Formats: sequence, C-alpha cells, structure tokens
Amino acid sequence: MYPCRVPAEEVAQIPPGMTQFTVLDGRNGYWQVLLDKPSSKIMTFNTHGDVPLPEECHGTHLRRDEFNRRGDDAIARIPNVKKIVEDIIIYDKDEDTHLQRVKEVIQRCDEHGITLGGESPPLQNRAYLVQLPNLQRWLHGEPRAGRRPHQVPCTQEQD
Repeated sequence: MYPCRVPAEEVAQIPPGMTQFTVLDGRNGYWQVLLDKPSSKIMTFNTHGDVPLPEECHGTHLRRDEFNRRGDDAIARIPNVKKIVEDIIIYDKDEDTHLQRVKEVIQRCDEHGITLGGESPPLQNRAYLVQLPNLQRWLHGEPRAGRRPHQVPCTQEQD
C-alpha cells in the first residue's frame, strides 16, 4: 500500500511567512489510471450484458496507490509543494516566484499525464488561490466543513 499523507500534518509543515498559496485539483482523481488491456476485459459491471470496464472499480487499492505514486513523481524535487491525494498545494513568499512555480507544477503534471481541473483550460481556471487560514479551516472541518479548499471564497478580510 502506497503511503498516504495526513492533510493536517502536511499543512503544518508549511513554514510561517508564506503569503502566496495555490491549490491545484487533480480532475477525476483515480479515474485517470487505466487498466491494461487484458485486465479491462475481465473487469466488468453486472448489467444486462457484461460491459468491459477500462478503469478499476471503487474500493480497490491498486489504482489509488498508482495515482498517488504518479502524483508524487510529478512534483518530486519541486520546493514549496505539498500533495494530499489529488490536491496539490503550492506556497511562496512572493507572487513572481509563486507564479513560476505554479507553471512548473502544471507543466510537470502535464508531462506525467495528470489532468488538472479540465481539458487544458487556461492557468486561471486550473489554479485556485486560497489563503492559509481558509485552508486550515477546511482541513479541520471548521467552519466550512464539507467544502474543498478551492470552494472556500478568498477575500482580503477573513473572519
């Protein structure tokens, strides 16, 4: 089983003083990992007729482990980047460095076959800027429980 990171522990490792944050969301998560041809012919739904399934069924671990490994490989050796399953968190102190790092992460994900947020939309549609207090609230389930980081509104004034 591939090691899975605990969100609160990953975010706790972000050093103080960071002002720029981006969360990239891996579109369709584990569904990006296809089965090989022989396996897809024996993986079927129980329907009116057997329908071959190119992806692995929910509840199995192999696809999840492979997706997590591919994601880790994609962002390996890029500083100021954390990955929690299909979410990639990028953080920096200044905007120019941050934008370059976001572009590098997106390029590496493209090279590793990881789709972010859609079919190659522009950068502003794939990257969601969030502030660290919102991200920490999401991770701890307060007060916006059930919402993903990119759904938390970003404002200058935080409650």
